[in-house]
Amino acid sequence: MKGFSILINAILVIVLLCIAVDEGWPRHTEEQLMVCLFFLAPIFSIIALSQELKKKPSEKSENWLSLFLKRKQLEERAKINELKQKES
Repeated sequence: MKGFSILINAILVIVLLCIAVDEGWPRHTEEQLMVCLFFLAPIFSIIALSQELKKKPSEKSENWLSLFLKRKQLEERAKINELKQKES
């Protein structure tokens, strides 16, 4: 999924470059800032995603969702173990 995101961001940068070449650079400061943001957002996204892909599995940080799901899984295992002990 991260590779797909990098691809989409690269396509967006290419499309923005084509539009900038066809239309020219804007003359007003507000428009220039907006165009710069449109270029920088996918570029920074590509950098962040590529750095995440380079990390080894042991170095990857766990996000809150994966930690939450692991906790719920451990809680369910504990409940199952309790029920098994009560039955025997």
